[in-house]
Amino acid sequence: MVLYLPLVFYNDGPIPIMIQNLRLTFINEAPDRPLGFVATIHKLISSDDRRLAVQFPVRGREALSLICEFQRRPAPFLFQEGSYWIRLEAQLWGKRKRDAYWEDLVTFELNISAQAATQAPEVAVAYDNLRETLERNLST
Repeated sequence: MVLYLPLVFYNDGPIPIMIQNLRLTFINEAPDRPLGFVATIHKLISSDDRRLAVQFPVRGREALSLICEFQRRPAPFLFQEGSYWIRLEAQLWGKRKRDAYWEDLVTFELNISAQAATQAPEVAVAYDNLRETLERNLST
């Protein structure tokens, strides 16, 4: 299973935050089956400039935009039309580097259209995720 998600990280504090790793978990699945952060890409639907996932800083009072690739192998899961609740977590350093911990960043609803589910059921590329937009696009 592969997911490409455009994400924006915002640090509202004055001190930079170093994100060591990311992972996604489906809320209705066992928590020991996360999708790992494997790469970043420059544009959706393009493997040009694909870079392996590395730690990255989010500077104080700044936002950072990334398109992140998450994978899980083997992938017995196939997307079907519908909604999936997903949790994004970040691994951060504690006061000492050996004290890394996972922090919940956001839980969100991922909407999969019928067209997306039939074209590539093991891969999801996020576009506009608003349910109203999906319904409007399907009706035209």
